[in-house]
Amino acid sequence: MSYLAVHRATRRAPTPRNRQTARRGRLVTAVRVAVVVATVGGTALALNLDGSAAFAASVKPSVIDFSQCANDPPPSTSDACPYGPAVEGGWINGILQQTNSHYRENQTVPQRAFLDFPAGSSTTGETITIKYETLKGDIHAYDSLATYNTTQTGITPAVLCAGAIQAACSPVVTAGPLSTFPIPNDPTAVAPSGAGISDVTSAHQLPGQLMTLYGGTITAVSTPVHTGSGGSDQYATQTVTFNLVGAGATTSTDQQVLLAFSGHLAAGGGPTGWGTRLGAGSVKGGPYHIILVSAGPAAKLTTFGNRDNQIMGSALVPPATPTITTVATPQVGVAGAPIAAAGDTATFSGASSPTGSVTFTLYSDPTCTTAVIGMSGSGTISTSHAVSTATWSAGWTPPA
Repeated sequence: MSYLAVHRATRRAPTPRNRQTARRGRLVTAVRVAVVVATVGGTALALNLDGSAAFAASVKPSVIDFSQCANDPPPSTSDACPYGPAVEGGWINGILQQTNSHYRENQTVPQRAFLDFPAGSSTTGETITIKYETLKGDIHAYDSLATYNTTQTGITPAVLCAGAIQAACSPVVTAGPLSTFPIPNDPTAVAPSGAGISDVTSAHQLPGQLMTLYGGTITAVSTPVHTGSGGSDQYATQTVTFNLVGAGATTSTDQQVLLAFSGHLAAGGGPTGWGTRLGAGSVKGGPYHIILVSAGPAAKLTTFGNRDNQIMGSALVPPATPTITTVATPQVGVAGAPIAAAGDTATFSGASSPTGSVTFTLYSDPTCTTAVIGMSGSGTISTSHAVSTATWSAGWTPPA
């Protein structure tokens, strides 16, 4: 503890015998009051004469770092954050784009927020609030939050602390405490969606996702609150509530926390898809955002300006054309006799949740040059044509 200043004042209280004198500004009975201003862990405190804290001056959390994972441009397949010089460690506050990243729809973009809570902060009920852009015009952008390493599975605690914050961050992630908390399902309906597809956000979230906090214990993660209206940019806000380390009501030393999470890039197709050309890769023009809004106890929030991580829609790699593997069942039939319970299949691989349609075509030769009339399409096909040698071909058509 270091003392900054001691302020002394003398007041004289009036007595019945000198009230008239008191009116002229002369007070009789002397009362001495002292206020001692000291610093604890860099935070100014006002102390009573007995040494107890009278109040805390300017106990506000501050942002050390808010950045996102640049995972290298195509054709990289990195599952960590390798982009950029060592000082960045792959974590940047700049815009994610084609020159530094290779994300796809239905993947998640890791985010980290490293904050300092000075001595005198509340040990309970601290918060960090995050806002993310759910719609850019009428296209879905980040539709929900997710675990920080859902897509970038190579992000270890050491990678989380890479870059300029390493010296301060490493003790936080190694010494603990470490806390995770489920990210709740979002019941909000956010239009538009494709025909027959639910517009309730929870239908498009990844299951089992978690918020992760180093340096504190998460006690709650709020359900998203949405703002905006149809046709305009819309946002959702979530608050993480947590406790710091300490036995009393306030902390005695500065404490740092690292909050790790990711933004889920809305998909157009697949099980979590919103509909054709409604996913994050279809966003045109300017970037969309994840914003660090505020921190601190609910009654005394500190707001942060311009703490904003951005990604361009053009940064997303287009969906890959899937590889098709076919299996004919049965492999051999009897000429002139119907093939009972035929079950030819086509299996897709090498793409993320591909959608579209498959057309099976029967050819009368092994080189697939002469198609059998009436034997092309999807679903169940029947014909009376007899061929001695038949070859099936499966063709994939991407969604329009």
